[in-house]
Amino acid sequence: MMKPIHVVALAVFATLLGGCSGLQGIDQPTVEVVDAQVVEQSAQGARVVVLLRVTNPNAEELPMPRVTCDLDVVGGGRFTFTDVPYATAPGGGSQVLSVPAGLLGPSAVGKRYTVRGTVVFEPEGQLRRVFTDTGLPLPRASFAGEGVLTDALPAGATP
Repeated sequence: MMKPIHVVALAVFATLLGGCSGLQGIDQPTVEVVDAQVVEQSAQGARVVVLLRVTNPNAEELPMPRVTCDLDVVGGGRFTFTDVPYATAPGGGSQVLSVPAGLLGPSAVGKRYTVRGTVVFEPEGQLRRVFTDTGLPLPRASFAGEGVLTDALPAGATP
């Protein structure tokens, strides 16, 4: 006869083996890097937003309590950050997240960047309780992308 803790451990192991898809009908959400835009520029640095498209194939919405991100800009340094977006991936749809970042130095527009990170999801109800009670990490989806920083400054704005 198996002890209750062994049954829970076996169930948790089976869940982790399948990733999000093993979580009682939760399909793996996807995250795609859409763009990285300079929204404010000064002689000291730039405020950048990384735009991520999060697609949730599940019928239920999934809150996104945390996004971690590494943004590397050629000639502009590296910015590592964690954001709490207070956002939800709608059930059966997608949403674009705007994740803030900062860079030192002038003239960020046109510089090459690479970005990678993770979006953490927080399922609702009983499944969430299982993760909390057992100390398991929440489901997550990784992303990576590269491109050139674009200008989101209004036309005629002076940096």
